[in-house]
Amino acid sequence: TLDFFYGSLPRSLMTLFMSITGGVSWIAAIEPLFALDATYPGLFLIYVALVVFGVTNVVTSVFVESAIMSAQHYRDLIIEAKESQR
Repeated sequence: TLDFFYGSLPRSLMTLFMSITGGVSWIAAIEPLFALDATYPGLFLIYVALVVFGVTNVVTSVFVESAIMSAQHYRDLIIEAKESQR
């Protein structure tokens, strides 16, 4: 299975991509790495954690920025409405 998941550079990159997008189970992708050394499963877990939390952080920041911009727009509209009533 080591050759199946990590036999070449393109195959390794595909395994890493599939492991974070749900195409392959993490345990199936990490299991062959235990046969090599304890360092490789650790690096794999660090990679998965950084990518998953990084993507989550970016998505969250997009939503927060959108909410802030929307609140600022409504605040400006309220100020304009109060000034026009004077």
